[in-house]
Amino acid sequence: MSDKKEEDIVIEFSARLAETFRGKVKEHNSSYPNKVSLAQVIKVYRHGVETFGSDNEPNPNINEWSIARVNMFLRMKQGKMTSNKSETKIPKEAMSALVFEAPSIKRVDSFLDLTKNWTPDEEDFELARSDVEKNQLNYNFKSTEEIYLTDGSRSSHSIEITY
Repeated sequence: MSDKKEEDIVIEFSARLAETFRGKVKEHNSSYPNKVSLAQVIKVYRHGVETFGSDNEPNPNINEWSIARVNMFLRMKQGKMTSNKSETKIPKEAMSALVFEAPSIKRVDSFLDLTKNWTPDEEDFELARSDVEKNQLNYNFKSTEEIYLTDGSRSSHSIEITY
């Protein structure tokens, strides 16, 4: 497959993913008083990509894992609690060691994803599989550097697709 063809596939996937997130944000914000932004949802997705273990079995794949984290985040913003137990295999790298981030200054109004190291429930994974099928999001990648999706932060290296 040529590079141009692969780039077209990545662009189409990224656009469908962004549109899926826009729909989730719109649906959530129209139904619940605890509002979310598209940037928050994208950050949760990107954190999902970062916490996915590369030695994880094919199910869930990196995309399903990350979308399940978005679903978990939205469910929690709806006031629905999550359990600490999941029947889905947890990626080994997500629990293998402590990772210390370089210290940075956070603004009080900046978004902090408290769910970064949480594991979604089976309900979140089922919804993620449905999202993937319904929105044709079955592209597999290894990092957010391979797709075009930005959360608006300076550390986001991808371009933003708007239409």
